[in-house]
Amino acid sequence: MEQITILLIGGLIGGFIKYIFDVSKDKPDFQNQTYTTLMKDRWEQYQRLWTISGELPKWPRREGLTLEHIDDISSRLRQWYFGKGGMMLSKSARERYEPVQEALMAVYEKVENKEIPLEEADYENIRKKFSDLRSELTNDLMSRKRQVLS
Repeated sequence: MEQITILLIGGLIGGFIKYIFDVSKDKPDFQNQTYTTLMKDRWEQYQRLWTISGELPKWPRREGLTLEHIDDISSRLRQWYFGKGGMMLSKSARERYEPVQEALMAVYEKVENKEIPLEEADYENIRKKFSDLRSELTNDLMSRKRQVLS
């Protein structure tokens, strides 16, 4: 009877160790698949955000941009963010996204006549915030890093 108990306990311990080994062996595959899916989804969403951010380019500057356009850009960003895009932002990218929206709204709210052109200083401030955001997007995607082949 004692030998049967020892065999049963040994079998249970062996089975438990095999289970732990199997689970830990599959964990890297799951993590890799999750990371790959996240990066694919992030790439798609960041492309959409990149396009919106191009509304205020450095070269050539967009002429005749009005506060109505600023409101439209802010609205498109909000739709993107609450659609699927906001979920994909890394913490550091979200920290660059917020100043963009804040700058857009600060300019929009300071002037009554929404049909007048955007002032040069406001254009440059918003453009710079978009540039900072785009830089962070490229960091997240590692799109500007030299790839090392192993």
